[in-house]
Amino acid sequence: MLAKLKELLNSFITPESPESTQDDSMSVEERSRVAVGALLIELAASDGEYEESEKNVINNLLKNEFDLSDAEVDELIKMAGKERDKSIDLWRFTKTLNQSYTKPERIHVLEMVWKVIYADGRLDGHEDFLVHQLATLLKLEHKDLIGAKIRVKNSTT
Repeated sequence: MLAKLKELLNSFITPESPESTQDDSMSVEERSRVAVGALLIELAASDGEYEESEKNVINNLLKNEFDLSDAEVDELIKMAGKERDKSIDLWRFTKTLNQSYTKPERIHVLEMVWKVIYADGRLDGHEDFLVHQLATLLKLEHKDLIGAKIRVKNSTT
């Protein structure tokens, strides 16, 4: 009976695929960039619509933030999209950022998220829930979340 239970449990654990070890071959900086990209894509798609305005904002944010060429941004977005598709939650991405970014850098990521959220001119309930969850996962306080939101809203008006 114990052997059957062990066999059943092992059937749920799949060996790592070559793609899942890709993280190990990337530098901390590359993993952080992919994490930021994945979070931005997740927020843009969280309301069920991944609009062109959101894609453009993400492209511009990544290009300017990381000083990338158009081709490098395309590659980063492709990698971030693949990692997002493989992930079941945001924890993996926020863990990467918590390990490699300072608090002010994590707040800056939150500002980038707010820019993506407001790219379509509105705050959807799913986006609002997710950005609050993201702030918690990034070990930020509510005042950091609201401060980032206000700074973004003030810069677009």
